[in-house]
Amino acid sequence: MKEDIKIIRANHTRKEYQYSAYEIGWVFEVVNEYENHYVARVLSGSKEHQDGVLAVHKDDCEILTLGSYKHEGPEHMKI
Repeated sequence: MKEDIKIIRANHTRKEYQYSAYEIGWVFEVVNEYENHYVARVLSGSKEHQDGVLAVHKDDCEILTLGSYKHEGPEHMKI
């Protein structure tokens, strides 16, 4: 049975992850999950790392679910 796709968004950064430098707001698809971090594919947020795979610390991200994203700015599209 195939597992559900897990989508995460970075809300913090870490200087000690020099080979996995990600920025706040980047969105990832989780490839593998370990005790303290995810190995995840970059979906949006970076042009140079697009479709790249990085380690993302679990404390630096939030799991996104359909309809969970909220922002403070104006709405540009309504469904």
